[in-house]
Amino acid sequence: MFDVIGVGHACYDNLCTVPVYPREDTASRIVAWDEQGGGAASQALVTLARLGASTAYAGNLGDDRAGQFLLADYQKEKVNTECVKVIKGAVSSTSFILISQETGQRTIFYYPGKLPVLDIEKATEAFIGQSSYLHLDAVDYDSALKAAETARRHHVKTSLDGCEVRDDVSQTIRLITLTDVLITNQTYPEKVTGCSCLPDALKKLAAMGPQIVITTCGADGAFCYDGSRIVHYPAYDIRPVDSTGAGDSFHGAFLFGLVNHYSIERCVQFASAVSAINCMTLGGRAGLPTLDEVFRYMESHPYGRSKVIAC
Repeated sequence: MFDVIGVGHACYDNLCTVPVYPREDTASRIVAWDEQGGGAASQALVTLARLGASTAYAGNLGDDRAGQFLLADYQKEKVNTECVKVIKGAVSSTSFILISQETGQRTIFYYPGKLPVLDIEKATEAFIGQSSYLHLDAVDYDSALKAAETARRHHVKTSLDGCEVRDDVSQTIRLITLTDVLITNQTYPEKVTGCSCLPDALKKLAAMGPQIVITTCGADGAFCYDGSRIVHYPAYDIRPVDSTGAGDSFHGAFLFGLVNHYSIERCVQFASAVSAINCMTLGGRAGLPTLDEVFRYMESHPYGRSKVIAC
């Protein structure tokens, strides 16, 4: 039914660009402001939808202003919302993101909201069971675990955004064992494995179950372990306006490549292009490209060579 169904964080983002990041107990002028939908799994889904994939979101939202905004935004982006439950009196997640005009880097302050754990009802289970991939983040660990167990029962592949590590690391490892594709930030591998050597940490993560493990490192590109070798892939050389959602858009674009049977190398280059394009616009969602825009970008911008760093 769907290429990808997502379970995870949906957040109402308030984006403020400031000349430089302010010191404590000072004031700063805001030079640009916007409101957009956000959240790790949500950004990946919208990335996929912009590229032309069929997607759905399963999760809970409050009936507050933030929840109404997020629901309307999903519908505008053509992300199916049949498995979204709007809960009366519940509080949706909200964030305030400060972006430095000087560097394009961002600092996020977020309120997680007050929402119940996702109930995997028959309709939601059917949606998961008929999708090519389930994409998760672990902001709400209990919901993610329920969804991953459902996907495993139906032999649906699972992709995990590796950013959230539980205080009880064994719980995070439990989720990893149910994952086929794991894409992490720079700190996740060491936090989970205790290993400071990235190649060794990637191999340890792969030994837990995933067939593909990738760590994204911003301007330094990405490191990918496919079960036989670790390859370093470069990033496109850009001057970012805002790095919000860079990793999330990479995850969505990489899944688009998998759904369309790209090679891993092609998936990484494609995802890097999507992430680069997205970083040229304020916010994690406004700059997400269409498929034609990605192909034009890849044709007109140089991309460095990949390098095998370990076997």
